[in-house]
Amino acid sequence: MPIGHDGILMNTMLIIRTTPSDAEFVSLLLFDGGALAVGEHESPDDGETELHAGFESAEAATTMMSALAPRSMRVVAVEPDWIESQREGLRPLELGPWHIRTPWHEPVGPGIDLIDLIIDPGAAFGHGRHPTSRLVLEELHTSELDGRRVLDVGTGTGVLAIAAATLGATVDACDLSDVAIAQARANIATNALSDRVSLESGPVTPELAAVADLAVVNVTIDQHRFIADDLQDVDVVVLSGILARQVDRARSLYPRHTTARETMRDEWVCLRLERSG
Repeated sequence: MPIGHDGILMNTMLIIRTTPSDAEFVSLLLFDGGALAVGEHESPDDGETELHAGFESAEAATTMMSALAPRSMRVVAVEPDWIESQREGLRPLELGPWHIRTPWHEPVGPGIDLIDLIIDPGAAFGHGRHPTSRLVLEELHTSELDGRRVLDVGTGTGVLAIAAATLGATVDACDLSDVAIAQARANIATNALSDRVSLESGPVTPELAAVADLAVVNVTIDQHRFIADDLQDVDVVVLSGILARQVDRARSLYPRHTTARETMRDEWVCLRLERSG
């Protein structure tokens, strides 16, 4: 699953393989060419990085293919109608105190002590199954959130904001995509948490950061660098969407924080940073 601002409307996935040294350059080319989200994955071919780029339409993806510079890259697949295919593959997930499901799956049975968390991804990324989301959910589960103020930057479908709210937090969530905000608002209402989660369309603001006890940021490393300055005074910042080779770079964005915990799933890393002093 590509990691960008979750919840952006996209229908076609372009899959490209390139060298690890060129992956960031190719990602920037893809964004410049109209990609709405780009994520890095381990490639089945040794020594390569696989990029998954989401586009609004098959036409947009095809245009990007013809415009790609002939560096060390190759297109290995174009997946039209990606929305429908990813919806078909979703399954309920039990993680920590939650049973995360779509509206078309059944709730947990009687006698099972789990929080029923309903997420419709719509035309969006972000159901909670991707390693980056699971790492944050695990971190939220181990945090004391009752009565705390949580900030979810790049909320997408709202899964992390909703999960935090079920643990007693008051949550402020923001996203650059109006589509993401609409999808998150629908999911928040479905889970009857509109009184605990507020949404803003746009980037994180100093006002939101000023009242946060804990911030979660599950976006690509290129997006982290635009967000970090506003979060320097937040006591706890949970970073995800980071590959193992990007950890040092991510840490360097938060000179006022130290690493309290580092967890890893597949090639993805989650950092819990706590403000020094």
